[in-house]
Amino acid sequence: MPDRQIEPLLRALIPIRDYLADRRIVISGGWVPIIYQRYVLPGKGQPYLLTVDVDVVVPNRLDSGNRPSLRHLMLEESAA
Repeated sequence: MPDRQIEPLLRALIPIRDYLADRRIVISGGWVPIIYQRYVLPGKGQPYLLTVDVDVVVPNRLDSGNRPSLRHLMLEESAA
């Protein structure tokens, strides 16, 4: 898959990159099979359909520490 095809995923994840090291945050939904086919099991599985939305599962409480809150980051990105 050419890198331009994962641009929607990167646009969604780059603003929250400081949170992704928290192992309680999980990428879910339509990007999961694409990520597996590209990085975990290349050449295996069914053809994928690209999607532009990214589903991210987070715990009810997530300490932002010294970082901007996830809500702030998402609102800032959607306004850009």
